[in-house]
Amino acid sequence: MKKFAIYSKVKLVKSPSWFNKFRKEYLNEDWHVTLKQTCRIEDGQVSDIKNKLKELHKELNVKGGKIDINFDKLVIDKEEKGGGKTIMIRAMDNKPIRLLQKKIVKALKGYDNYDIQESGVWERNFKPHLTLAGNLKEKDFLKAESYIKDYACEGVIDSITFIYLDKDNNRTRINYKFL
Repeated sequence: MKKFAIYSKVKLVKSPSWFNKFRKEYLNEDWHVTLKQTCRIEDGQVSDIKNKLKELHKELNVKGGKIDINFDKLVIDKEEKGGGKTIMIRAMDNKPIRLLQKKIVKALKGYDNYDIQESGVWERNFKPHLTLAGNLKEKDFLKAESYIKDYACEGVIDSITFIYLDKDNNRTRINYKFL
């Protein structure tokens, strides 16, 4: 059994001065927006997903080869499992990223064996965001919260990435750059 997801890496062009230090302390990944939530798949389904994404990539018409995105609303959610807190910044008004996400989900219809059950709800109620920190216990949350003063930031998305993990958690990424 494998797992896969689709995301877009966000290249920040404007961000608060505390962002990089904060990321090193609280987040062990690149800034990204998840477009298709993590799902479980069988070995043979990887090539089908690749083919569907190749077709979608040909059809995508992203003006200027990039999507500008502004993250402008701070959100703190309490995790249902474990009770920790997650800190995010949402992009409240961004039609192009919402349209891209809908196209990806439509192209991959039927791939809905979600790794986390509530992922289906997140996917249907897509709220593009940057996760700053996840599943923080109260003490860690209070420390993290002390960093956050100004938080609005701007970024650019110029591709989508198909990532899949095999049963040994080896990662393979395929990047589809906007034309």
